[in-house]
Amino acid sequence: MEILINEGLGGYKDHPEKILVSALNKYAQTDPEFSLKYGLVQSQFQELLTKLWNRDPNLMRAFEDFAKDIIEEQDSLIPMRQSSKV
Repeated sequence: MEILINEGLGGYKDHPEKILVSALNKYAQTDPEFSLKYGLVQSQFQELLTKLWNRDPNLMRAFEDFAKDIIEEQDSLIPMRQSSKV
């Protein structure tokens, strides 16, 4: 529980997982780039689970590469909108 308090998730009535899921849903609705990346990570996670279940011979490599291209990506997947100057 001390870890949750240090992370600012202790002392609330809601379970910390509920708080995190709520934040994920909010960001996914309001930030298109986050939504896209989160969807890609979820998809890769499902693929990783399938490889784990099937005892894929390249499982360790799959773990090493999991979300690597998404996390290390330098350029935005969705270009920033240019603000109009009035």
